Amino acid sequence: MSEAAGGSRIAVVITFYCDDRFFPEALASVRSQTRPADEIVVVDDATPPGRGQTLTTLDPDIRLVRHPRNRGPGAARQTGADATTSEFIAYLDADDVWLPAKLERQVALLEQDSAADATHTALITVRTDGRETAFLEKPRILDLGSELVRNQVLPSALMIRRRALEAVGGWSPDRRLMEDWDLTTRLVATRHRVVFLPEPLVRFRRVGHGNLSSRGWLHLWSLLQTIWHHRRLYRDTLGLRRTLAVAGSVIRHEGFRRGRLSGRLLRVAGRALGAVPPRG
Repeated sequence: MSEAAGGSRIAVVITFYCDDRFFPEALASVRSQTRPADEIVVVDDATPPGRGQTLTTLDPDIRLVRHPRNRGPGAARQTGADATTSEFIAYLDADDVWLPAKLERQVALLEQDSAADATHTALITVRTDGRETAFLEKPRILDLGSELVRNQVLPSALMIRRRALEAVGGWSPDRRLMEDWDLTTRLVATRHRVVFLPEPLVRFRRVGHGNLSSRGWLHLWSLLQTIWHHRRLYRDTLGLRRTLAVAGSVIRHEGFRRGRLSGRLLRVAGRALGAVPPRG
């Protein structure tokens, strides 16, 4: 790994937990970048003994940091950031994959736009049955209202300036779930400029191998917990009725992911919550 002539330094942080199946492909996608990383750190979030065999053959230029106990993906990303010194930090979950131009396109954007604090790319979701969906349309400059309605930035699509990450206190160690929504909310709430790059440069696996989106009730609870955690921002930015509508949409969406009685009840509850009339 070597710094491009006259260019900024880029650190890549890969978070790992029992991801032997997908990690080799994730790491290969980092190695194949048209703009090579200057630092690569892999953070093992206390993978149990007997697992994590793919971490035993890392190249010498890759730094491996191990947590003695499982602390969650947000804490692992912060550990990785703390272990690097580069100006720009890009994150990759060990089950996702970058397209070759990802780092090159993002660092070019940040170098050209000095007011930009972070950038994220469009992505392609890959499901268990092989279906792929491209998400290409998001706000070019992320605003608080849009972020409070729905998390717009996935970690594997993010590149952030170190100073911006430090300014908001980094990844919250007490947020084990929806930590990405929490971080981005704090960024835009403090007027940091997050720019969308509308190129699908990340392949995001949405499959049943343990990621949060595949665990229904936990996913729903964590979303509602995040809304409650930032309730003052919701109140001041969206107001009560729109906040309830967001919560209702979250519940209703989970209902469509489920069948039979539980799904029907969630859809009814979500519609009812979203239809609460304004006071006065």
